[in-house]
Amino acid sequence: MQFCEDTESNVWEWGVVEVAKRKKYGFNFGQDNGLRSGGKPTYEEGTKIIFDDLSCEVAAWGAIICAILGTLGNVLTITVLLTKKSLRGHTTTPFLLSLAFSDLLFCTFCLPLTAVRFFKKAWVFKMCTCQLFPFFFYANISISAFSMAFIALNR
Repeated sequence: MQFCEDTESNVWEWGVVEVAKRKKYGFNFGQDNGLRSGGKPTYEEGTKIIFDDLSCEVAAWGAIICAILGTLGNVLTITVLLTKKSLRGHTTTPFLLSLAFSDLLFCTFCLPLTAVRFFKKAWVFKMCTCQLFPFFFYANISISAFSMAFIALNR
């Protein structure tokens, strides 16, 4: 098995009920409940779109706007913190730089992928990107939270 396997069974669709939640929505595993597969639902039978088109469009455009504004704001913040001599020696500057770099990564990597997911309602990228996305997403949350906590402790 390769690390970045691209098969249809690995495609994760946005806005679907996961396999673990199928039981909650009326699928009884191991019993004959009228499904084609004889008791265990197929992928098509066990998934259901839970977001309408308008909600997905609004969310996608919101992600695009946040990505553009966030990228500009974080690049400006990093530039000011690195070029202004009086700020370079301040004790909170490393924490602010860490927070700005973390947010910049989020705005340039996670938000564009999220926008595409909302537009297409499916994961259209390679499987290795699908595996890296949660790492960057949750690492960003951790780095941002720790940076803000250290800024608060420093004050």
